[in-house]
Amino acid sequence: MNTRIHAASLASLLVASSFAAFGQGKACALATPAELEALGGKATMAAGTMGTVETCNGTAGAANVLIRLIKRTGDAQKSNEHAGVEAVKKMGATVETKTFGPIFCMAVTPSAKLAAYGFTTSCTVSKHPMYAVIEVKTQKEGTPIDKLRPIAEKMASRF
Repeated sequence: MNTRIHAASLASLLVASSFAAFGQGKACALATPAELEALGGKATMAAGTMGTVETCNGTAGAANVLIRLIKRTGDAQKSNEHAGVEAVKKMGATVETKTFGPIFCMAVTPSAKLAAYGFTTSCTVSKHPMYAVIEVKTQKEGTPIDKLRPIAEKMASRF
């Protein structure tokens, strides 16, 4: 069976390498369904895990939303963010990045050959050793960073 890695998920994995899980049930407490509705419609959320990382999976209209809460066990390295962006670009995607203090956001627009993977926008809130990531995936058009930023800012105040 072939495994496909979404461009933004690859970047998220690179940024999150050497992270470990933190707490139980806290990922879903970082954003409310009402806040997520600003991304495109009625929102649902459900707690889960991704390996050892605490997650909150959901939808907001046609958008898939994933929130991760991570405790980093090693030193924080900005080079991981840069490496993730470069890896996604090498796959042919267009990447827009913006940094707002401790918040790093990235919007990935797939190339024509990667169109099936869809559009992904993510923001990572850094409060070393804790990190919270919100990732929004859509099929038809990307979510602007400026639409995701207010949610990331609220998340920053909740952990």
